[in-house]
Amino acid sequence: MPIAALALMCAAAVPAAGSAATHAEAYWLDMKGLDYEGQITALCLQGIANRNAPKLFLDTRDVNWPWPPSDENWREYLEKSKGYHFTVLPDLAAAIAKFKGDLFGLAIYDATECDAERSIACTCASIHSCLPVSAQMLAAQPKTFEGLAIKHDWRGKFKDVGEACVYASTNIMPKCTKGLCYSLGHSFPGTALGGDGAVHLSLDYVVAERGYVFNLSPIESKTNRWYGKDWADHPDQATAFTDLVVGLGPLTQVWGWAEPEGAFSTLVSKAGGFVMCPGPNLSFWRKVPAGSPRLPTPPRQAHLEDKCYVVFQTNEGDTPKELLTFFSSGWLDKNHGSQPVAWGINPLIGSLFPALFEYVAKTATPNDSFFCGVSGAGYCFPDLMPRADLYYKWSEKHCRAMNVPTADVWSDWLRAPWKIFEAYHAGARYVTGFTSPPSPNAVDRWLPDGTPVISAGRGLHYYSFEGDWTVGLAKQIRLVSADMPKPCFICVYGGVGPQIYGIVHDTLARLGEGYEALTMDDFMALARETGRLVESVDPQFVARGEKATVGLKWYAPQLDPPSTAEVSAFGQKAKVRLSDDPAQAATGFVAVPNDATLGPQPIVATHGADRRSASVTVVAEAKVLFDSTVPAAWEDKLAKFSIDHGRGRVFCPPEHAYGSVELLVTVDFDRDPVIQISVSKTDGAWAFKLNDGTFPDDPMLVWDTGATGTFTTHLAGVVPQWHGTKTFHLILFSVGAGKSLWVDRVRLLYQR
Repeated sequence: MPIAALALMCAAAVPAAGSAATHAEAYWLDMKGLDYEGQITALCLQGIANRNAPKLFLDTRDVNWPWPPSDENWREYLEKSKGYHFTVLPDLAAAIAKFKGDLFGLAIYDATECDAERSIACTCASIHSCLPVSAQMLAAQPKTFEGLAIKHDWRGKFKDVGEACVYASTNIMPKCTKGLCYSLGHSFPGTALGGDGAVHLSLDYVVAERGYVFNLSPIESKTNRWYGKDWADHPDQATAFTDLVVGLGPLTQVWGWAEPEGAFSTLVSKAGGFVMCPGPNLSFWRKVPAGSPRLPTPPRQAHLEDKCYVVFQTNEGDTPKELLTFFSSGWLDKNHGSQPVAWGINPLIGSLFPALFEYVAKTATPNDSFFCGVSGAGYCFPDLMPRADLYYKWSEKHCRAMNVPTADVWSDWLRAPWKIFEAYHAGARYVTGFTSPPSPNAVDRWLPDGTPVISAGRGLHYYSFEGDWTVGLAKQIRLVSADMPKPCFICVYGGVGPQIYGIVHDTLARLGEGYEALTMDDFMALARETGRLVESVDPQFVARGEKATVGLKWYAPQLDPPSTAEVSAFGQKAKVRLSDDPAQAATGFVAVPNDATLGPQPIVATHGADRRSASVTVVAEAKVLFDSTVPAAWEDKLAKFSIDHGRGRVFCPPEHAYGSVELLVTVDFDRDPVIQISVSKTDGAWAFKLNDGTFPDDPMLVWDTGATGTFTTHLAGVVPQWHGTKTFHLILFSVGAGKSLWVDRVRLLYQR
């Protein structure tokens, strides 16, 4: 898509109510012509320059291979939608001169003597703001570095990498940010990796955040045949690699790369960390102001039938580079939105760089859905981690904040017990569906509470076929689904870039009737119903001491209604009526004890020999902000608020396309607050937002929708920067001239 077309897309995506324009000055440097050592210097300069504000953006066209025009397109977006003005710097010398005031001096190295000198010099950029420069570059371009004194000279300091590692781990690493490091992965003694020339492109971010930089081999033994290739083993380096990840603490983020991938990700997982693959300009994106980064939930489009459901998942979901290249240009393709696609995405990227997720959220279509890969909020093999429980909680936090409820979990099915998924779900309750690479014996499975675990079918994970791939895909999908009871569920994993739309369309055309492609959200929703799921429908949260109406859904097509089940919760039992209609709910009443344990608590339903469990979350306090018994001082802002038969009505006058009402509230963000709104009727659309007057765009609690029901939002996922007690407005929009919505209740829930 040409840049002009992207500008139109961006303009359409920004709400008419305002934009997040900053009118900020920044600088643009093209990396064209820089060799590897020059790129290292430029990236470290960028990290130092952007430490406090987004000032320097690099055009990585000649290095960023997934889609070279990416940075030009982002520049257009930043100028049009964020108000940036970029001044072009002609070369690296001009950039150094511009940001010389941010530099403390130079750190000189000679990587031809000892590769580790480069990494240590880069770490000097992290902790001392000293610019790393190769001895050869300094000799060839002395004027470029005029006025900058040599503060650290690492030439000839170490006889080998081992000695350098001992020195750095003792004298340098303790000064760096815990839990953060960068693996340059370009080469190590005896091996020139070549291959991906972009593995250093996130160095700027780790330098900006004062992280530790290193370059070591992950191959720890002579059992070193990976991907059909023999690799030189470096056990001493692998041991040092492990020690540094362990030393930086649990859940250390290992940015960058190392080869081979299997050895790298295995070592990092065993050391308790996870991999964050590289992508350019992240130190800049870290500081770009943003509205809500929370991804939208696509509207429900499917209902359960006896057919084969297919979800097409893109790969590379763990990598910032996919997001930073617009999913290898697929997001900007003219066919974007024409087919249901499940995009792999790492929710941690949204937490760290919210402006990137904000863009995705604003430009997503109803056919776009998301899952987190690989494994969760960071690429790892959870079954190898010494404290996988910490990783599950970590993923829960970021999946919840970014609204990504499905995780693509990678582990060895022959190595990992089935219980890994039960443990993951127990530690990350927001994750309500799992996909995985192919399993040896099954494709569709369910946890005891009905949570689906759908593994990719044989030959459908990183698929490749001769000739027209869609012919092979259709044939393989038919083969995999032939003996599966219907309805059945199949994951097709792989494919990035604009070709994904043709793959989905043509494969479905070849499959014909009885097959349907879904968004990930619909795919998992139907899988839960097929798994005879009993789930809490309303409420999702109950408070201590509250008498709650608990709705249950039990999809049981083998039953001839009427039929009843016994439901047990908090030591009480009740009878509920079951239905064979998955859209219909049964209800029962429970009284929540005053001393009930906080957090998810089980609800068990029994029907004959069939026993299913789900959970509701017990909160410490539920505060009604509005209902029929608690009138609220909603302030009219174009819309009109009134009480209509005990419900709040928000009416948009005919002369306006939309209007809102506002309610001033005070919330303690240290108690993990949740906002819950129940909308019983609407004849138009509506949205729910908040603002304390500091956001140019109102952060979203509920995106524009015409749906009714109870909607729950964790405030920490919307405004993660807020802490302590905050006073702000809840803003309720009615969308459509002459349209209304009716609100039954608004509650504030404190989880602690």
